[in-house]
Amino acid sequence: MRFELKPLSFGEVIDGAFKILRSNLKLFLGTTLLFQLPSMWGAAMLQSTGAQMRAAAAHVAGARPGLPSGFWPISLLVMATYFVMWGTITAATIQLVSGAPRW
Repeated sequence: MRFELKPLSFGEVIDGAFKILRSNLKLFLGTTLLFQLPSMWGAAMLQSTGAQMRAAAAHVAGARPGLPSGFWPISLLVMATYFVMWGTITAATIQLVSGAPRW
């Protein structure tokens, strides 16, 4: 799929984006799921642990809930998977638009 380089209106950009997405749906969904599932799992773990800590701190007078013990490693995993996913999808889109061979 090769596109000519010319000034495009907003509608043409959106139309082209949906054409690329529709014609390569398996690529984009697969890439998103591959990187998004660990990110969603980590965020769910953080949310669950934080809720448990808030509930436990509510029973102790004057206690302030702190961060869960695995907060920073899981947070870094969530951020890393997001940025890797974003970069991978961007690279795949650029290759599709420019007509470069796939991996």
